[in-house]
Amino acid sequence: MAGNSVLKRVVGKNLPEVLGGLAGRDAYSNIEELISNSYDCDAPTVRVMCDVKNDTIILEDDGEGMSRDRLDSFYGLGDSPKLLQPNRVTASGRHMIGKFGIGTIVLSKLCGSYTLTTMRDRTKYIITETFPDGVELSLDKEIPFTSEKAGKDEHGTKIVLSGLKLGKTSFTEEELKRRLRYDMPLRKPGFTLLFNGQSIRPAQFDRSIRWELDYKGEHLGPVTGTFLYCEHPVDEWGVYVYARGRRVGNPKGFDLSNLGGRQRKVVAFVDADGLDDAISFERSEFRSDHPGVRELEAYLREIAGEVGSLVREKESFVRFEGRYHQVHRVIRDVEGLAKKELADILGRKDFQLRVVTPEEIGSEKKKKGVMQVSQGVLYHATENVMSIDETHWAVTLPPTFSAELYALQLKMIIVDGIARFKTKKANLEEYLATREDILWKFTPGMEFTSLSSLERAIETARSKREMIQPQRVYDTRQLAEASGRSLATIRRLLESGALIGEETKIVGKAATSCMLRIEGYTSLHDVVAQAMKEQGRDSATTITYDAIAERFPDLLKSREISFVKDIAEDGRAHLYFVRDEFVKDVATGINNGHYKAANSVKSNPLKKLNDVFVTPQKASELLGVSIGDIELALNFAERLRSIAIDKQGEKYRYAQLVRAHRNRQKIETRGTA
Repeated sequence: MAGNSVLKRVVGKNLPEVLGGLAGRDAYSNIEELISNSYDCDAPTVRVMCDVKNDTIILEDDGEGMSRDRLDSFYGLGDSPKLLQPNRVTASGRHMIGKFGIGTIVLSKLCGSYTLTTMRDRTKYIITETFPDGVELSLDKEIPFTSEKAGKDEHGTKIVLSGLKLGKTSFTEEELKRRLRYDMPLRKPGFTLLFNGQSIRPAQFDRSIRWELDYKGEHLGPVTGTFLYCEHPVDEWGVYVYARGRRVGNPKGFDLSNLGGRQRKVVAFVDADGLDDAISFERSEFRSDHPGVRELEAYLREIAGEVGSLVREKESFVRFEGRYHQVHRVIRDVEGLAKKELADILGRKDFQLRVVTPEEIGSEKKKKGVMQVSQGVLYHATENVMSIDETHWAVTLPPTFSAELYALQLKMIIVDGIARFKTKKANLEEYLATREDILWKFTPGMEFTSLSSLERAIETARSKREMIQPQRVYDTRQLAEASGRSLATIRRLLESGALIGEETKIVGKAATSCMLRIEGYTSLHDVVAQAMKEQGRDSATTITYDAIAERFPDLLKSREISFVKDIAEDGRAHLYFVRDEFVKDVATGINNGHYKAANSVKSNPLKKLNDVFVTPQKASELLGVSIGDIELALNFAERLRSIAIDKQGEKYRYAQLVRAHRNRQKIETRGTA
């Protein structure tokens, strides 16, 4: 109903606390208080027009506006009606920020006069008030207002501040914009803040490692957010804690000293609504005696410790990358020791140790007198040369390894290789005894009295390598490095729905779950790509993969093959993975054209791999390994008992034998890339 009337300030019971707290507030905080009121009124958008030169600030929102009852509450002091709302939650589900009831006093601190216009339920209210210089705010002052009809769909509030009291020597529009970026609930969905016509976006730190925070404390309640470690120190470093969407406390007030000098590279955004009752009146700090505050500090220090460990490892990697000459020297030192200590075993002193490319390994395999003593390791007896594939775990150690341990890894490969060469036609017991004897000669005066003790020492060091951190946030490239999978595979996993996340945001916990599903499997696309590369037909990879992939639904449905699986989510494009022990056979089938559409399911050679029985000698030829490797695989399966190998006379089921061989290899080199 149109007309004129008055409003009156009503004194609340907690007025002394309210007035005492106001003494320490600055202009930036008071402007934020008004924006918080708009947020609490479910405003999707708040517009701030700041013109300091002309002494004007305008705040306008499209929230639900204020009714007469709400206006009475707004002009009350203390005893905020928001405290009466169940859990202080708005109609749209927002957690209300305000609780002190100081909106009207905030206005008196900001300006000499203002005009407030608010619309709700087809009624518009207009209030104008002046605060003369030198006159104390009167608690019983009557404030006139007018009301008139508003449109059916009109709602929201607009406040025009004039005669600003901002401390013009220190207040700047740029600093206000910066404060709003870090202090207001811009990360909450459905809320936009415009400053002089431009949207203020949450602070971003692109060149950073990210951890996802997900914790529930006894006194703290649920905690979520992001912990960032930046590439370089940043001015805005610190921990930004938000209670119900608005920042509280000093970002640099949290003790993360366990990061040492790296603390200035940390920016954390933490949502902890459970600390709402620990907020001081002026929002500048938390109560230090609150158990939830201490709990949050302990949790953040724990995260900082994990971050520090990973960062130190990565920094070590950078240092390691610049020391290739030291690695080369270690290889030469080991080579020299082998010449000296193993001369009587080798019968000569000209032993040579070489690290070569996979292509060179492939070429050397064809030479007469060359024996593949283990995967990626060749021994040429005539020339007394041992060649190691540069991708072999022994020469791609994690960067935290010392030169001494690097040397031990190389020695282990040499010992094993020579033992296999010396006992290639002997039984398993003789091979193991020879290996122990060579080790004893090769490591004189060392604490390792057996190969098993050396293996245990190496395994302990390997366990320190970087794993996928459950709370860290990865992008696709970072996850490819951490998991050892190709970047293309990571992207296909995302597209298939098997890996939950986005190109720039994959939480470690989800990544680990996905990697466990494909443990022991290789992407069929990667198998096809390698086969096409060997044929010099790289450009044919996609069309060849598509043609092959068309065959697998029928093969899998009929259960005629058991070593290929589709891990894509329902409704997504198929994504096939091949069990590692059959990768070579599938690649051979591709090269031989066994997967052309004309082939029937029944004639597909993949099915035959499930049924064929072979002798150990034939298995060694098919796999390209020594007979000693096959005997070790049989022994491994017998000891483990979880891998049954069917037998027909002197022949073994090939598929099961291959699986035992691959699993033994994985255990032998566990923890390496």
